Amino acid sequence: MRTLKMIGGFLLILLAIGVGLVLRLFGWRPDGDSGIQTLFQRVPRGSAVVSGAEADTEPYPYIYVNPDGNARELLPSEREYLETRFLGWTALGLT
Repeated sequence: MRTLKMIGGFLLILLAIGVGLVLRLFGWRPDGDSGIQTLFQRVPRGSAVVSGAEADTEPYPYIYVNPDGNARELLPSEREYLETRFLGWTALGLT
């Protein structure tokens, strides 16, 4: 009888894990979750260093500082990189 209870408990745990995995696979997210991409969900939410509102401001909110201390404006390719959305540590839930 004790063995039967142990097997039942083990099966219940496996069932709970399986249900959780299926829910995650189909895109269910608990409140405050990051939105990492799943097989059946939209594109993951990420963030850019420079937001759309900041990108349109003049002067541009970031500059490049050379090793000698001189500063210059960013090149268009550098601006594009800062405005690109990415999945950082926060989006991965690792902070």
